[in-house]
Amino acid sequence: MAKKKAKARASLTTSKSGSKSRPAAAAAKRAEASKRARTERASTQASIVEAREFRITDDAGVVRAVLGMTRGRSGAPHLSLMHDDGTEAFEVTLARDEPVMRLTDSAGRTRVFLAIAGIGSDEARIALSDGEGRPRLFIGVRSGGKPTLAVYDAAKKKVWETPE
Repeated sequence: MAKKKAKARASLTTSKSGSKSRPAAAAAKRAEASKRARTERASTQASIVEAREFRITDDAGVVRAVLGMTRGRSGAPHLSLMHDDGTEAFEVTLARDEPVMRLTDSAGRTRVFLAIAGIGSDEARIALSDGEGRPRLFIGVRSGGKPTLAVYDAAKKKVWETPE
């Protein structure tokens, strides 16, 4: 009995000439359409890459750029570009809705710092530091649009400010 059923199924799927019958051809078309749809989805998904961090290295394997999220609960978007030796040269971070940019020398000391205060504040500031990383000049716009300029000595003591 089982042999008769198998023979009957085989006769439904192929004709005497060996070509597929209509039910088998329809199933093959559905399978091909499904395969095309999976391929299209995969190619669309391939254009979207998700990760916590991307590192770009040079031919010597030295990390030259990093795009990622800072560590911790308040993970913030972060971009770093490195000097030839791999020390950080440029950093941009968006922490607590406050964009911050730092430029550092080859020794890793911050030389230029630029920030805009977060949501609800209208403060902006720039700090320029000496070769030892000590802030020496501060330029800012305080709340309400009040500009300020301050000069500091090597001991980080304010020596001049306007407006006072």
